[in-house]
Amino acid sequence: MKAMLTAIPALLLAVPVLAQSPSCRDDPTQPRCVAEAEKAQRALYDAPPAEDYARQKTRMVRAFFVDGYGHDVGLVTLWYAPAAEPRVAWRMPKPRNGEDAMAPIDATLTLSAWREVTAAGTYFDRALAQLPQKERSICLHGWTTRVEMVEADGKIRRGIQSGCGDDALVWPLARRMTAAAIAAMPACALLDAEKTRNDITRLNKCNRLSGDRAAAAEATNVYDAPWFANPRGEDFTRALTYLFAEQLDVAWPGEPVVTDGEAAARIWSRHVGDAPFFPHVIFGETADRVRMDGMLVMRGASAQTAREPLPATLIWERCNGFGFRVTRFWAGTTPLRPGAETSCSRRSIAP
Repeated sequence: MKAMLTAIPALLLAVPVLAQSPSCRDDPTQPRCVAEAEKAQRALYDAPPAEDYARQKTRMVRAFFVDGYGHDVGLVTLWYAPAAEPRVAWRMPKPRNGEDAMAPIDATLTLSAWREVTAAGTYFDRALAQLPQKERSICLHGWTTRVEMVEADGKIRRGIQSGCGDDALVWPLARRMTAAAIAAMPACALLDAEKTRNDITRLNKCNRLSGDRAAAAEATNVYDAPWFANPRGEDFTRALTYLFAEQLDVAWPGEPVVTDGEAAARIWSRHVGDAPFFPHVIFGETADRVRMDGMLVMRGASAQTAREPLPATLIWERCNGFGFRVTRFWAGTTPLRPGAETSCSRRSIAP
């Protein structure tokens, strides 16, 4: 034990990561450590400078995330203000291409979670001594995270690290922060972790949930079932039929409206691989009915033949002992069948 304690200071150098780390440039070599870049990154989230938290005597730790292509993808913030409980929030960057902005999601953080995260950040802003490597490794498209911490005395510490590097403890701290955020937000925790790339993408998916967010999360897990969002032709009809109610209303552009599940699964399997549906907002209308509003991207053989995306809506319902299944879909200005009801509605009023 004494030998281990003696070795720890040798690994932790008193050199800030920002001063020497190659992580100061993300994968496409955009600078990330200069003041202008940090200001621009904060602006994407309407995030105040760390100095504002210090002036308000608020302890804070936050992590900005950039994917392997230089795109800002999210910000997690934990803070502990005077006369208040610890809080955690996840915020997506301002949208591109005219998409609607997504409101942040936040929650109360347990004191034990706050203490665990801040304790993990004790040495995050120091560089680790590198051991000699016998073999060179190649890492492509590494993500980057930048962490800022405001301590109780107002001291501000900063660190940045690429996912390709092992030169610091910035990434381990950032991962603890996203894990704490998910644990504090029950709807986020309901999302299947195996169907998201990491906790960052899991939180971004959670950010699209609204209304009854628990129901919305459960319907999202069904939407993410193998091949549903990306089938490859009618051969997938049989495998996907179980996700469509026996009685439904599916109006695909250019196709007759279908009212039985097998026909709907056939149309879905035939078209969605080339015209994918991307949900933007997932709204739990009730515990058993979820509405996904998004865009149907009608691809063409070339950019010239591709059609403009169509607004589309997908309805999931849970009834009659089944889990969530599709009961309605329509896109663009396709008129709804007069008197159309969902499977659950029909059965509930049947004599």
